[in-house]
Amino acid sequence: MKPEALISIASLLIAAGSLAVAIYSSIRSSKVAATQADVQERMLALESVRQRAETRAQKRANVTGGLRKFGTDLRLVVQNAGPATAKVVRVALDGAPAAKHDVWLGGVSDDAIEVLGAGAEVEYLLAVAQQSPDKALFEVSWENPSGERDSWSTELKLL
Repeated sequence: MKPEALISIASLLIAAGSLAVAIYSSIRSSKVAATQADVQERMLALESVRQRAETRAQKRANVTGGLRKFGTDLRLVVQNAGPATAKVVRVALDGAPAAKHDVWLGGVSDDAIEVLGAGAEVEYLLAVAQQSPDKALFEVSWENPSGERDSWSTELKLL
């Protein structure tokens, strides 16, 4: 065979190989692009869910409480650490309105707070004596600006 024919055949084989590589690369690139589009779509959906959750969290109060010693006095503290105002806040000790509990000195029916602003707190005086229970279940419930009720509870050691 003539060298020109061998060069032509070699060129044809190289061109066919290049075409095969180009087709394979195109198919592979198409699959990668589709996968990336799917990942981007999922990331967008997750970001949207995160933003909705953040918006909901900003519209919620976070009411908690605990005990605070002030000299010889023991006080029950109810605080709103959330970014929104809590309304119709109810305080209970051992499953009953706090004002009915033996250790309550908070005042006349002070177990209901109509509005507790963001960052605000309320203290109630407790009278703990030797005959008082060692522990009490503290529960607080409130209404968020959205209208939904929320609650939080913990066990308090009174002695």
